[in-house]
Amino acid sequence: MDPRYHKLASNLVSHSVNLSAGEKVLIHAFDVPEEITLALVRAVRQRQAHPFVQLQSGRIERECLLGGKIEQFEASLKWELERMKEMDAYIALRGSSNVFETSSCGTSSADMSAARPCRDRTSTLEKRHQPPASTCVPCSSTKGR
Repeated sequence: MDPRYHKLASNLVSHSVNLSAGEKVLIHAFDVPEEITLALVRAVRQRQAHPFVQLQSGRIERECLLGGKIEQFEASLKWELERMKEMDAYIALRGSSNVFETSSCGTSSADMSAARPCRDRTSTLEKRHQPPASTCVPCSSTKGR
């Protein structure tokens, strides 16, 4: 396994979300190599925390969006929100083998209205898991590291 995956995983669990023993973290891996997800699961366990993993594929997601109904999206949001409320941290890994995979999916206001709560939920979660101000380093001051 590429050692950079181990380093990234270690940094994510120690610095980005600062996991403690017993905490639950949802790892949402979207079209990324399995190795980075494996490295994250191992890094979470090294901190004696509990990893929960969701693997997602852009190609499958596109198919679900094309045939999906508002009721389906609303039901999905409801159970995803409940799952998220049970987590102490969230790590999202995003990749893509085809950045245009969902470009032909509907974008009407009716189609997209069900997705809005997802964005609101994420911003609330991000606020809840911000690292202490003393650990935040602006990108411009990381020269020389």
